[in-house]
Amino acid sequence: INILFGSSYLVAANALRFMAAGLFILSIGSSVSENLLYMMGKSKLVLYNLLFVSIGNLVLNIILVPKYGINGSAFSTMIVCILLSSMTFVQVRHYISITLLGRKTLRITSISLIPTIVLIFITKFFIINNLSLILFGTFFILIYVFLIIALGCLDKNDFSILKGIKKKFYGLIIH
Repeated sequence: INILFGSSYLVAANALRFMAAGLFILSIGSSVSENLLYMMGKSKLVLYNLLFVSIGNLVLNIILVPKYGINGSAFSTMIVCILLSSMTFVQVRHYISITLLGRKTLRITSISLIPTIVLIFITKFFIINNLSLILFGTFFILIYVFLIIALGCLDKNDFSILKGIKKKFYGLIIH
């Protein structure tokens, strides 16, 4: 926040953490689940879900914002995002009997914690600027991809997709 917007916005750091956590969980859970519910013809259920969490967000904001300000608002939004994601997961499992987050997905997601922890540790020893953000981002991606390959998270379907991407990439370079 300090690098992009300046020190006057540092009060929003905790709010950004809450929002990032909630939206991360929402992006994992709700987007695929809601699409599956739509495909099953359950658009009314999606509407009811959104109405329920919107009212919940309003109530939580009325309770939390006067006492905690921007952090209260961000926390209530995080809770609602987690709730919506959980609701749609349960509904998809109920109607289709599909578990969207299997062991493989959870394994790949948990592997991301390793480079994250390393980056948190490393950044304490460096001055953070735009160049270091680019270098740290590149470092994170390289470690993450290496760990996914080294720990056997990819199966034959994943490798066939990667081969297809490689073919397309080399085809673009040659032409």
